Amino acid sequence: MVQYSMSAYNRNSTARHAAEILISGSTEQIKGVKSTIQPFSSVRRMFCLFVTFDMLFMGILWILYLNSKSLKHECTPDSDAQVMEYIIFLSCFVSAWIEVWILDLKVLPKERKWKEGNSRILHSATQNERTALLHPELNQDSIPDQPFYSPIDSPRGSDDESGGYGSYRSRIDDFQSLPNSQRGSSINLASSAEDQAYLQKAKEAHIQIQSILSETEGWKTERKKNNIQVTSRYFKGITGKVYKLEATINASVQEIFNVLWNGIDDTVKWNTTVIECRLLHSITSSADIVYSVAAEGAGGVISSRDFVSVRSYEIDGNVYCCASKSVDYSQLKPVKKYVRGENGPGGWVAEPIDENPDISRFIWILNTDLKFMVWTPQTVLDTALSVVVMNIFFGLRGHIEKQKKRISNTTFSTENHNLPIEL
Repeated sequence: MVQYSMSAYNRNSTARHAAEILISGSTEQIKGVKSTIQPFSSVRRMFCLFVTFDMLFMGILWILYLNSKSLKHECTPDSDAQVMEYIIFLSCFVSAWIEVWILDLKVLPKERKWKEGNSRILHSATQNERTALLHPELNQDSIPDQPFYSPIDSPRGSDDESGGYGSYRSRIDDFQSLPNSQRGSSINLASSAEDQAYLQKAKEAHIQIQSILSETEGWKTERKKNNIQVTSRYFKGITGKVYKLEATINASVQEIFNVLWNGIDDTVKWNTTVIECRLLHSITSSADIVYSVAAEGAGGVISSRDFVSVRSYEIDGNVYCCASKSVDYSQLKPVKKYVRGENGPGGWVAEPIDENPDISRFIWILNTDLKFMVWTPQTVLDTALSVVVMNIFFGLRGHIEKQKKRISNTTFSTENHNLPIEL
């Protein structure tokens, strides 16, 4: 129980001060959102430039054709002229159809998604202001921190039963909820409105990951090798395909957690698909913001992309789940060197196999938008991203095996060093 060591006046004064800080931060956030709202989005601007160029090109093509026809009317057969007219006409029709397709499937969905993101930020900021005003008695001293459960203080312990992917799906609702969730802890007024928005994003990512894992049908096999399988499918409310890797790995869930979560700064040592990966901002003990740069692909044809994502983990007994999603981080703006990509809901799940703690079932979820300037065939993306997911798993497995060998050799060397010398 929290002990109150200050008078009621001081408590109310502190609460009012905390509320003023929160209101100030969220108001600045609202102003920032309003300042970023543009009457003409960048994707629509690019589309208009494309349409303008297409119109000019077709106009010039028709002018050149008509001029050449009038100059060579006597020596050019009428049949050839008609064929040329048909070709130009069909080109105009196909071009217009492509423009409509791009507008309907690329431009409008991205604008809609951008508007929804701004609406969520505004809603989150308004909610925080309302909470601070309606409940001034809440302050940093009266609200104990309730971070995510860590591997050490998990409430379920290691006695919980595990029964494969099915058991994980059946226990989805048993995961400890994120801060600021309806089933979770109270709002911490000491944290900024921006951090609260990040935690809300993390909560959304976990909900979407749970929804993805609960679907067992409709998956298309993209790649399969031994006990490793990569599948994909579309989900309502998620842009682009979701890729899922399922495999077994000779490692405990704690070893996987240490590499993927605690060893974020060492990711480039084993993950060949990234050239930079680092921690940007720690929100709670179980939520942070990371920055990563993907390596070039297809022999340099696909340039490097960088990503800024919020990630968080939850633990249910001996099942570990980490979810992540792209966020806008004000302290790290996009740079000209890289194309800023956008990650949808992604992450990983690790669960021991039956009663063997040294072997784990492992799932990796990937959903990403590489922000190509031109349309790219889906088959090309399926091939490239399924290979990326495979390489990530191979790198993780190899890295853990090397760590185990290093520890084993160190132990063996120490034991030999302590052996008595026989004369």
